Amino acid sequence: MPDNIELQKLIDEISNLRRENAELKSKEQQQVISSPEPKVNDPACFHGDPRLTSTFILQLQIVFTCQPLRYASHGAKIGYASSFLRDAAFDWFAPFLRQNNNEVLEDYTRFIQELNMAFGEADAVGNAERKLDTMRQGRQTIATMAGEFRRVAANVSWNESALCAAFYRALNEELKDELARAPRPGTLNELIEACMRIDNRIQERRLERARTNRTYGNSYNTANMFRANHHQPTINPATRPHQYTGPTPMEIDATRMAPRGPLTPEEKDRRRNLGLCLYCGQPGHMARQCPVKSTPMSVHATTEQGKDQVQVHHADLVNQYQIPIKNKNLPLPIYVVDGRELAGGAITKETTTLLFSVGGHTEPATFHVLPFSTYPIILGTSWCASHDPVILSWKSHSSPYNQSKNQIT
Repeated sequence: MPDNIELQKLIDEISNLRRENAELKSKEQQQVISSPEPKVNDPACFHGDPRLTSTFILQLQIVFTCQPLRYASHGAKIGYASSFLRDAAFDWFAPFLRQNNNEVLEDYTRFIQELNMAFGEADAVGNAERKLDTMRQGRQTIATMAGEFRRVAANVSWNESALCAAFYRALNEELKDELARAPRPGTLNELIEACMRIDNRIQERRLERARTNRTYGNSYNTANMFRANHHQPTINPATRPHQYTGPTPMEIDATRMAPRGPLTPEEKDRRRNLGLCLYCGQPGHMARQCPVKSTPMSVHATTEQGKDQVQVHHADLVNQYQIPIKNKNLPLPIYVVDGRELAGGAITKETTTLLFSVGGHTEPATFHVLPFSTYPIILGTSWCASHDPVILSWKSHSSPYNQSKNQIT
């Protein structure tokens, strides 16, 4: 009898435990159902592009991971995934629906295998390896390039050493030079972090240079505007900074556009930041359309007292060579020999800064544009005072200058 009593107690305890266990499971399920699953974005519609197949599958996986209760069965997953198929992708899936193919419609793993067979890259690993071998940084930041590198590297099974070597090959030479100053990192993560620090510093330095050049450019333009509106001072021949060493003819055959030398990297950056031409340094056009970049031209010129600077005959020279001109800040009156203002009107146009060569000497100059003139170019009083050409023969129009005696020889 006592044994039966003990047995009944054990049976009752087991029954109680089962009941409590069932109640706990019920409460747990109620708690799970009451807590909403996180909302995630739907994947983009898939049209059958092989380059986007893996992306589409990953987007589906994100949804199913975040909402496991909603998509608990294979059928629910396949139904959801197939609702985003379009064009060629839906044409591929339609026969499975018509035939009621249970192997594909009831097994999500099989569905993904069939999708990869139909639209996956034929040689995903080989394509990824080729992309890693040919990847180059170019104008990308390290952050952008590193993201693309990691995405492609996920498709290969390379070790750390091979990945580091491929990433290093893709870097710009400037960044490689900076990496050479310290021991090379041993892992891909360390290499990317080191490159990002260097790249960020390089970008900061470029901004600093741009600000400095912009300040310098504004000062330079202000100085040019001041000089354009004031007469140039007469330079004493004994104290002038440079002299001609060759002949300076009265009728100058060697007045021409002259090529400029190579630009420094800093000057190139300054001109790009200010929107200036990389060839002549003027605004309003790019180097490939630069009118100064054309074949050097040779024209005749003369000197004339009373002219302030250097003038260009508008009708012949400017139109013939398509020299760029602009409006002057203030009109410049034209006076005849007796001091009267010419009735034809003032000078209202001038050229952009041009390079011209006289007697072996080359300098930049801005030319006034005359509405009429006998000579294509007139070298005015201030230019003659600055350079002091000496006439040897009015008949031959030649004038070699003797620097030691400052006289005609």
